[in-house]
Amino acid sequence: MFLLAKYLGWTDILNIFPSIETTVSLGMVFIIGLLTSIHCIAMCGGINISQTVISVQRQTDPVKQNLLYNTGRIISYTVTGALCGGIGKTLGLSGRLRGIIPIIAGILMIYMALQMLGFFRFANNSHFVIPFHLHFQSGEKSKERSSFLIGLLNGLMPCGPLQSMQIYALSTGSILQGAVSMFLFCLGTVPLMFGFGFLFGRLNMKYRKYMLSVSAVLVFLMGINMVSNGLSLAGVLLPEPARKASDHSILQDDVQKVWTEIDYGSYPEFSVQKGIPVEWTIYVPEGKLTGCNGEILVPAYGIDIILHEGENLVQFLPENSGTVPYSCWMGMIRSSITVLD
Repeated sequence: MFLLAKYLGWTDILNIFPSIETTVSLGMVFIIGLLTSIHCIAMCGGINISQTVISVQRQTDPVKQNLLYNTGRIISYTVTGALCGGIGKTLGLSGRLRGIIPIIAGILMIYMALQMLGFFRFANNSHFVIPFHLHFQSGEKSKERSSFLIGLLNGLMPCGPLQSMQIYALSTGSILQGAVSMFLFCLGTVPLMFGFGFLFGRLNMKYRKYMLSVSAVLVFLMGINMVSNGLSLAGVLLPEPARKASDHSILQDDVQKVWTEIDYGSYPEFSVQKGIPVEWTIYVPEGKLTGCNGEILVPAYGIDIILHEGENLVQFLPENSGTVPYSCWMGMIRSSITVLD
């Protein structure tokens, strides 16, 4: 369905949600949560499926596992909001460390997918368990705790709408208001996330023989995608489809001038020459700034810039030739800078 929508050009609807302004009401925060739950499915759907499959493995109703997972998410988001409102800064990692969380989450998802497909049988017959009791064959109480713990950890995932809400909580300057705003935002994401997990669990129970394999493949692919996002944030160059490149830089007053324009879900590639300072102007058209594309990371040059509509200036010195990756702050929108001799 996603590939068909992408082919028909319908996926831009997923990118139109703007960054959350600090002046919106709490009621609107809840509605924004409802809208951005589409993004939650795209970002964390694999984690949600993996927790649903636990209930299917045990041949029990998926409702309880989904409730535990979403309860963990609500508590985590609420505590994060309280800390943001009280401490006065957003909670997040910077630089290359930001890629660690999605890499770890992706590896665990791949592990669970392979285990669902029958690999790692030695683990099923031993006391070997992966962190946080995610192993499907562990004790009953551990299985129940795992979904709740995963929900708690979900609040640490790099996520555009989540950071927007952290900034909103920061603007309140209050522990209580920060907690309430994040609580309402997360509550808005619950109906679609819970419904997604519940429906998938029901399908698994009805067509268990087939759906367990389908679930495993989906979790595996989403795990690979999450690892690739983390690697991008860590500054690792990954193969990407060819993109329309801008013109080469223009040398003016011993400085290379580069002008690029960003879109909802893409950044342009461009080329510069090594050893000459670069002034890179990033133009953001009106209405195309979102919580996803609004921050650019270039790990190799230590660049982390939060964009605003209009022109944004970045300066750096390319000292070595080669291809330098850059991405959005979640690692989902990726591109590169080619440094020529």
